[in-house]
Amino acid sequence: MFQIAKSLIALDGQLGLVAQDGTFLGSMYSDINHPNSVINPNTYGNSYSNTIHNQYSQYGGQYGAYSPYNSFGLKPPILILADNNQQLALVTRNHNIITNGLDIIDPDFMFGILYGLAR
Repeated sequence: MFQIAKSLIALDGQLGLVAQDGTFLGSMYSDINHPNSVINPNTYGNSYSNTIHNQYSQYGGQYGAYSPYNSFGLKPPILILADNNQQLALVTRNHNIITNGLDIIDPDFMFGILYGLAR
């Protein structure tokens, strides 16, 4: 967990979040005003749009097929390095998922890091 936290901090603005259906879910920018930031409440951080923050969407609900909050979900979003699309981690609460060598990061832990860095 510590290494993942260090990576999120060091790679601020260089990571993206992509659903396994190919939908871009935002970038890991701690700048809350950046239009692509997953914590910008007007864009990818909006809890009423089809985003990871909408508990009724397929990307954010506890039963959503592509949601990290689905404890039994088999298709959680993937954290990628934006410049080369290298897959780094699965963002999920399902700790029994087959990871194919990727790390697992809890979505609330990830957002806690971002909001802690927010400016």
